[in-house]
Amino acid sequence: MRTRGPHVLRTHASRLVALAFALAVALPVLAAIAPVGRADTPNVLLGRNRIGEFQGVRGDDFLAWQQNTRRDPGHYDVFAQPIGGGERFRVNAGGTNGANGDIDGDVIVYQQFEGEGSDIRFFDLAGRERSSPPQGVNTEQWEYWPSVSGDRLLFGRLDERGVRRIVLFDLSTGASSVLDRLRGRDSFLAPGQINGDYAAWYRCPSGRWCDVVRYRISDGAEERIPNPGRNQRAPSVGPDGTVYFARARGGCGTGVRLISSPLGGRETELWRLPSGDDIGSTDVYVSPSGESYLYYDHYACDQAAVSDVWEIVGQSPPTGSPTPPGSTSASPSPSPSPSPSPSPSPSPSPTGPTGPGPTGPTGPGPTGATGPTGPTGVP
Repeated sequence: MRTRGPHVLRTHASRLVALAFALAVALPVLAAIAPVGRADTPNVLLGRNRIGEFQGVRGDDFLAWQQNTRRDPGHYDVFAQPIGGGERFRVNAGGTNGANGDIDGDVIVYQQFEGEGSDIRFFDLAGRERSSPPQGVNTEQWEYWPSVSGDRLLFGRLDERGVRRIVLFDLSTGASSVLDRLRGRDSFLAPGQINGDYAAWYRCPSGRWCDVVRYRISDGAEERIPNPGRNQRAPSVGPDGTVYFARARGGCGTGVRLISSPLGGRETELWRLPSGDDIGSTDVYVSPSGESYLYYDHYACDQAAVSDVWEIVGQSPPTGSPTPPGSTSASPSPSPSPSPSPSPSPSPSPTGPTGPGPTGPTGPGPTGATGPTGPTGVP
């Protein structure tokens, strides 16, 4: 069971109307996150207009998410709230931006950035106190998008030469290792999630498709998830090694699908998004009783602060997927076995919670990742 993992939230009235209609038109049967003998549809966890919510994560007692607003779409904060309800409160310090990470117990790890600097921080959600990670995590470089499971911390690091790295850090010993690195104009490399013995991230070399990587920590086994000629990004991983990710034909909002890929099994299409909508992040949480939850953010590519965080509870294999909430279409979209034909060339700007160039809608200089339409935190 993952020991550190927050999860997010959000909604607009139009998306709820679309969901109600879709449910009336078709029975959504989604793919299994864990072998649970029932099906469930995505559920919205928060519903506020003119606010974008991204990067939803969950712990046993708290939910957390990143958000921006229509009034100030270039500014991002991390907020949290007790699962049973109660006051929402900001996690990152005043005057800074925040990007989400993971929860361990009642402690969240997150990214805090301002101007030319970005560091990883901890925050006690119960006591509401901030603290720093052990020496060796934060440097003069740009650390981003942390995830934690037990004593293992996964995060990204960007140096002044433009080299990006995926770093695995042992919080108990201070030892660290670089799992992947990438350099090049319009290239991108981003951590996804660490969960028990597994980690996942994605890499977008210049001029090529984005690939998702599954990594087993105990023996260093690394596997690139099979790619049918699409951009694959925003991965998360369960404690059993099942990877969840977004697949798209090219740029933001083009044929976006939510996919699961189990160890040694066939992939399954869980959900389809309408044209113009995209997924910025996914995250897996397993409760103390063993029930699995998948969280993802669903945002509009061309609208500032229009994003919701959705939850899928453990389900059984699908026979179809209705048009997700937020679609401009009222009719359901069938969900055949995913076997898309490759596009002739990769898109120069695949979407996702990333940065300029091939990583999606660009953000405000070194402090942004996707700008006002998607999650941020990476230049």
